[in-house]
Amino acid sequence: MSDRALPDGWTIHTRPALGLTALTLHDDDGEFCQTDYHEQTSPPAHRDACTVLRALDNLPAPHVYRALDKVPVSLRDAAQALLNGYFERLAQTQADAAALRQAIPDFDALTNRLRRAVPDCHTDAYRDDQTGLYSLVLAATGAAAGRLLTLLATWPHAARASDDELPDGVTADLATTTTLTVTLDTRRTRDFLDWYRGDSGLPVDFDAADTARRAGEAELAARMAACLREIGVEADTANTGSTCWVAVVALSERLHLEVFFPEGEGWSWTLHCDGEQIDVGYWSTTSTTEAAGHIANLKESLGATVG
Repeated sequence: MSDRALPDGWTIHTRPALGLTALTLHDDDGEFCQTDYHEQTSPPAHRDACTVLRALDNLPAPHVYRALDKVPVSLRDAAQALLNGYFERLAQTQADAAALRQAIPDFDALTNRLRRAVPDCHTDAYRDDQTGLYSLVLAATGAAAGRLLTLLATWPHAARASDDELPDGVTADLATTTTLTVTLDTRRTRDFLDWYRGDSGLPVDFDAADTARRAGEAELAARMAACLREIGVEADTANTGSTCWVAVVALSERLHLEVFFPEGEGWSWTLHCDGEQIDVGYWSTTSTTEAAGHIANLKESLGATVG
């Protein structure tokens, strides 16, 4: 693999100590990316406590930066190795993430559903450089942390664990903050999402009754339309007058379903032909995901009848 160029604005900081030189890579926002160590075989090039290398041989725009002083070849090579290693590990992380997504084609749909079940839940990919293992990291704060913990305890792998300990490959850390971080290795990520795909777990809407009171009809209709699209049902939203919004599922050029959430009721639907209402129904559930499943089944059954 050829040497990587130091991207514009990126820097490598060095700090000599105890016969070693610590090199740290920073991006163009100054954020830390990676560190490595180089054994000094000669006096440091600079006596400053912190030196910034702004030049490598293959810097794409050498006129933008200059070296603060002559940098020894060995130190320059160490800086190049640091840069190469960072992008190699980044590429491997991306490859691992792509492999996991290929193994779980509905990964995005499942994590989107999870973020609705656990408000503001953050999902991140993490690859341990030492083990090479890829992990799924879930993090939630405050009341949502309790929601995430409840979901984890509902998962059979965790529920069956002895002595209240989580199964191998799963860790949960609350630390000293109100943020709960759950890490699942590759195997447990697949186990968890396979279960979550086929099990309701928690209702997707966090405190659905309260959410319905706070959310407007437009937001609820948009949420339903998005949920339907995630399970392969084409849907859009429409305004039926004033503040009345519905999710719309087309059955044919003449027939369509309108789905909505009346205050104090469950999800409801009306069937229209050439603009005229010809049928109506409702479900007692307030869960968007559960109602979306009912709609998919209803669409299939109506399609078999009306063509």
